[in-house]
Amino acid sequence: MEKTIVHGCGGAGVSIVAKYVESLTKDSMLNVETRYLDTSRADIDRFKDLNIENIHIITSKKLDTVIDGSGGRRDTNSTEIQDNINKYVDAFKYGHGEVHIVVSSASGGSGSVASTLLIAALKKLNVTVIFICITDNSSLKYTEHSVNTLKYLELV
Repeated sequence: MEKTIVHGCGGAGVSIVAKYVESLTKDSMLNVETRYLDTSRADIDRFKDLNIENIHIITSKKLDTVIDGSGGRRDTNSTEIQDNINKYVDAFKYGHGEVHIVVSSASGGSGSVASTLLIAALKKLNVTVIFICITDNSSLKYTEHSVNTLKYLELV
């Protein structure tokens, strides 16, 4: 039986996936596993029923502490995210027939970087990946972030 694994990346991805899970019944979650990846506990702590074993908070190697978010800036924590993405991927087992859905904002900070790096790592494992990204064109910065996220995906 196929298994669906939904990854919430960054604040937007964590919030969307957690709200989705809250709206489901236990029976509808039988073949769905959720995982969360962020640089801050802020969005994760808002949801009380998340499976703690599937939460990965990226830390800084230099400071050995939680980073506490990217504040919508892609460059703020990109090095730390790159350093941690394989640790996140290696924490789980992968099986034949799995479908991985990666959810994030394309216009923000942590999620836009983590999601693209996660997609690249999952593709190396030869699993099916679906990317759901939310964009924001309310400012030039967010539009540029969205375009850069999509450009990076062309390289993957």
